[in-house]
Amino acid sequence: MHCFCTLFMIRGLYFVMTQFFMVTATMINFTESRGARYRST
Repeated sequence: MHCFCTLFMIRGLYFVMTQFFMVTATMINFTESRGARYRST
């Protein structure tokens, strides 16, 4: 049971980390595209 709980926690943490990195990458990409638009103007 302890091993299953640890595996579940690791999978949950991995899912949260992947979602966090996806959101961060989207935010950085959005900010860079805005910055490029401002620079080109």
